[in-house]
Amino acid sequence: MSRLDRWQQPEAASAPFASRGFAAAAAKGEQLARAARRLAAAGVDGTREAPAFFVPGRIEVLGKHTDYCGG
Repeated sequence: MSRLDRWQQPEAASAPFASRGFAAAAAKGEQLARAARRLAAAGVDGTREAPAFFVPGRIEVLGKHTDYCGG
């Protein structure tokens, strides 16, 4: 199993979040697994280290927060 393969399973991807008491661990694990599957499908080499990060916050586009401006 490659390093990227382990992130493709939602249960494995959510484990680091759940172990820290993150309430939305399952949802974040599914998002991480989906991203890992897309990377694998795009041909990313899964033998190298594959760290994953989650950074909560907003994305600002042209000076407006999209979460309260209708997306």
